[in-house]
Amino acid sequence: MRGCIERFRHQRLLEAQTKEQEALLRVLCHDLCNSVGASLTALQTIATSTSEKERATWLDLGLTATRSALDLIGHVAEYRTLLDETRPFKIEPVDVARACEESLSVLRPAASAKGVQLLLDVPADLTLVANRVVLVHNVINNLVNNAIKFSRPGDRIWLAASRQPSPTGPECVLTVRDEGIGIPPAILAKLLRRQPVVSRPGTAREPGTGMGVTLVELYVRRCGGRVRIESSVASPGPPPTPSGTCVTLWFPADAPAPPASP
Repeated sequence: MRGCIERFRHQRLLEAQTKEQEALLRVLCHDLCNSVGASLTALQTIATSTSEKERATWLDLGLTATRSALDLIGHVAEYRTLLDETRPFKIEPVDVARACEESLSVLRPAASAKGVQLLLDVPADLTLVANRVVLVHNVINNLVNNAIKFSRPGDRIWLAASRQPSPTGPECVLTVRDEGIGIPPAILAKLLRRQPVVSRPGTAREPGTGMGVTLVELYVRRCGGRVRIESSVASPGPPPTPSGTCVTLWFPADAPAPPASP
């Protein structure tokens, strides 16, 4: 009997480990898409370009995107601590303007190809506390990429940040707002309740995983922040309602104070 119980426990442990490994692989593949896609676009453009200046520009993008992919691959060990909330998660002061520019540099080709304008409004001296790789590649990349995916030619996307006071200390408020088609109420309600959603194609039939916003919420929470999602789908009125989505993120703006000496 004891042997049967031990075999059962071992089997359950193996099943749990397999599920965790599958989840880690899905998350990593999802987050690598932006960087690898930008690298591929850069290489294809360099191969066909006849302008030395254009090749230099795209070479710089390719290098940035490749470094981003390597950052994510090197970050694999952190994914386990991300999913297991009993384990400590590394956070550090992050330069917000630099993080936003690093993300947008990878996503601008996709936005430009779709005729979508990316606008950045972040002060140069703003710092927040998070995991840098998570903030750049898993949070900002996911949100801006989603905004591009559900925008139409001529639409605009704003990435902005500011420092604001709060009862628990200063916070950095980061927003990603777009003029896209918006999130249907039924899907938005599921997202707000952290329920799984079915992936829907973008305005140019771009494929999706349905994981992006759920992952962002998990990442931000593990960094000590919080998320609010607001969205509307266009309606003829009266009065007419414009469409678009705004995701607001709150992070601690300063590093936590060191413990007092005994």
